[in-house]
Amino acid sequence: MRISPVGFAFKMPDAMTESDKATGCTHNHPEGIKGARATVSCIRCLLDGGSKENVKTILQNLYGEDYTSRLPEKGAFDETCQGTVPLAIHLFLKSDGFEDAIRRAVAFGGDSDTLAAIVGSMAEAFNAIDKENRAGADAIRWFLVQMANDAELVRRKEGYDRGDMLEEADVVINTPADYRIFKQAVLKAIEIGYTCEVESEEEVDLGLRELNEKKEKAGA
Repeated sequence: MRISPVGFAFKMPDAMTESDKATGCTHNHPEGIKGARATVSCIRCLLDGGSKENVKTILQNLYGEDYTSRLPEKGAFDETCQGTVPLAIHLFLKSDGFEDAIRRAVAFGGDSDTLAAIVGSMAEAFNAIDKENRAGADAIRWFLVQMANDAELVRRKEGYDRGDMLEEADVVINTPADYRIFKQAVLKAIEIGYTCEVESEEEVDLGLRELNEKKEKAGA
């Protein structure tokens, strides 16, 4: 139940190595290693844009296509990895949204805290920013692109080699985790910006003129 952060922190194949390290100190049974790898693999798959069908394939490859025949009965307490991990993935696959995933895990009973920890991590990795936060995410994406491109113009003005200008499509904000990270970056940039002074209005006007010229060319 504590292995989920590895899936968020590391990409493949490093995620598997780190999963083994984090698991071996307390759950060094083959089933423990396998369950942790399954959890991390599913989370990483979802963060990389995978679908529930991809997660189901991971589940069946590790626990067999007939895995449902070995799932604990509702309310039965099974604290083993082979009893909780396949069930947690199964509950996630059946869920419809983040809240529904958590409700299913809790309502199933048994080792519900472990189930909810695993199910919730997968649900966070999978569920896109909801409609309520989409406008905010889009605004943050726009702001990040403007900041990055303004910084690139400053680099060019200072004589550095020309770098790429960002487009909004280059900034991916799909999950609640993405949203939090980028929101923090924007807030930090604003905080730093308020403490800086621009030497002259001409410097600002030059950067804006070049940026506007780029936009006009892109729209032509």
